[in-house]
Amino acid sequence: MDASKDRAATELLRRLTMGRGEASTATSPASQEWTARSGPDYDRYQHQLIYRIGIYGWRKRCLYLLVILLMAVVIINLALTIWIIKVMDFSIDGMGRLRVVENGVRLEGDAEFLNGLYAADICSREVRSYTFLHS
Repeated sequence: MDASKDRAATELLRRLTMGRGEASTATSPASQEWTARSGPDYDRYQHQLIYRIGIYGWRKRCLYLLVILLMAVVIINLALTIWIIKVMDFSIDGMGRLRVVENGVRLEGDAEFLNGLYAADICSREVRSYTFLHS
């Protein structure tokens, strides 16, 4: 009976110490070392080797789902950011019809300011005049 326990324990330890794709060899030094170990110390620590290390089952599926959801949110966020940049006509020169030039800011077309406009100097092209509407 004691020999069958040793064989079962040796087989269990061999399975636990084998890596993926590793061939099972009973004559390897590691398996001979495990076979040589027996007695009260071996039986006492045997139960600690049974537990798997890592995340298994529903927890692993939930983590995968969380990662997939985060990736989807990131992709949607990037797509919306690019869409806003294209719709608002943002570029390196300025945004929309408002362009940044050497002497200041140039506005091409009509503009509506929601709050007060503070400027030291407002100029127009000589061809066209500008009109201020105040409400």
